[in-house]
Amino acid sequence: MEKLSNVKLSGSYKPAKPGEKQRELNKDEVIEVTVRLRRKKELPNESLTGQFLTRETYENDYGASQEDADKVAAFAHANLLTTVEVDLARRSIIFKGKISDFEKAFNVNLNGYDYNAGGFR
Repeated sequence: MEKLSNVKLSGSYKPAKPGEKQRELNKDEVIEVTVRLRRKKELPNESLTGQFLTRETYENDYGASQEDADKVAAFAHANLLTTVEVDLARRSIIFKGKISDFEKAFNVNLNGYDYNAGGFR
């Protein structure tokens, strides 16, 4: 698979909030990540006026394409990630793999954060 350049998505960087304490994660820990796919085409304005779409119509016309899902899955598999679930109507794929593999695939550094009410990564 050809090496693609990385594109930083607007709004994807989340700085730590005041009071959050950053911590290292176990890079061998296995996690699941949901990747959202683009629609085949944009929803029409009529969809906001109360006109109902069946699930089948929504998936066929406005869900993700199988071609896009296949390309994203090929990228993930080339980076040692496995597919857990594909839902074209929801426009999502859930991948599973080690934190270190996600970091390498998406050129990111994942950390954990602790705060008064708990923690997250």
